[in-house]
Amino acid sequence: MTEWMLSKVGWQPPDSSGVLVHGGSLANLTALLAARARAFPSAWEQGTPAEAVILVPAGTHVSVARAASILGLGSRAVHPLPCDDLGRTRGERVAEAIELQHRAGRRVMAVIANACAPTTGLYDPLEAMATACRDKRVWLHVDAAHGGSALLVPELRTLLRGIEQADSVTWDAHKMLRTSTLAAAVLIRRSEDLHHALRQSADYLFFNDARTGPDLMHCTVEGSKAELGLKIFLNLAWRGEQGLAAYVHGRHQAARTLWRMVSARNTFEALSEPESNLVCFRYADGNDPHSEVRHIAIRDRLMGQGTFHLASSLVRNRRWWRATVMSPASDQAIFTQLLDTLEIAYQEASY
Repeated sequence: MTEWMLSKVGWQPPDSSGVLVHGGSLANLTALLAARARAFPSAWEQGTPAEAVILVPAGTHVSVARAASILGLGSRAVHPLPCDDLGRTRGERVAEAIELQHRAGRRVMAVIANACAPTTGLYDPLEAMATACRDKRVWLHVDAAHGGSALLVPELRTLLRGIEQADSVTWDAHKMLRTSTLAAAVLIRRSEDLHHALRQSADYLFFNDARTGPDLMHCTVEGSKAELGLKIFLNLAWRGEQGLAAYVHGRHQAARTLWRMVSARNTFEALSEPESNLVCFRYADGNDPHSEVRHIAIRDRLMGQGTFHLASSLVRNRRWWRATVMSPASDQAIFTQLLDTLEIAYQEASY
C-alpha cells in the first residue's frame, strides 16, 4: 500500500520508501527523525544540537511541536514562517526565513508545509517552498495528513503541485481514504533517509536471518502494530481508486456548496473560499465583545444535543466554526438545517 501511495506523490520504490504507522502524529515524528538524521548524522548517539530549529506555518498540527520536544529540540525550537492573513506560507519568503535563522547561528533542520492546514483547510504553495528548501539544502516535510487524498482527483491535484519535490510526506488514510482509524503513511523520497531515521540495535529483534519480504520494524517508532496495510487494501479493493477519488471530489464539492450557502446569508461570514472539505465560518456579529465565548458555547451546545459536530479555529484573532464535510450524506438539506440551527442558537445566546 505504501508503494501505491508513493506513486500518487510521484515517487517510486526502491528509490523512495514509506511505512505505515498509527496516526499522523507518529508519521510527523518519523519524518522529522529522518530530517534530523540528514541534518545531524550523529544525533542518534550524541543528541540533537542546540542550534537545530524547525520552521512552520501558522496552523501547523500540534504534533510538530510535540515531535520537536520528543526529539530534544524543545518547543522553543519551532519558529514561524512568514504567512498571509489566512495562515498560508508566503513561498517567496521561505529562503529569506531560512537565511535569517542561519545568520542567528541556528540551523534549520526542516521546513513544514501544510497540505492542507488543519485550522483552515487551505494549502501552502508547495512548489515555491520546495524551490527555496532545495536551494538552501533544507529538508521539506509536507503534512498532507488530511489533504493528501486530493492527489487522486485530477482537478484537485494542482493544489499539491510540487509535492514530489518534498523530502517527506505524511498522508492519513483514515482522513479522506475512508479507512477506519488509525492508518497513516510516512513517505520518504530517498529510501536511505528512512533507514537512517532510527539506528537502534537489538540482537533479539534485528539479525540477519534472510527473512522473506520487507522488514520495516527498524523504520518505525512502534514495535507491535495492527494490520494497517490490510485495512487500506481492503478499502481500496472494495471501492476502487476511482471510487475513492469520486468520494474526495464529492466532499470538496459539498464543502463549496456549504460555503456558497454561508455567503448567501447576511447573518454569517466565511473565512475564505474552501480549498478542501473544510469550511470556516462564523456569525456576523461585528465587534461583539462576547463573540468568542458565544461561538464556543454554541458549538458545545450543538455537540451536547448530538445534532451537529463543529470544530473551531482561531484565525485573524477571531473564533470561527469549522465544518469538516466528511459524510456522503451531508447535502444541501443538511447544510440548511445546520445554518438555521446556528442562527436560532446565536439569537438565543444573545439574550
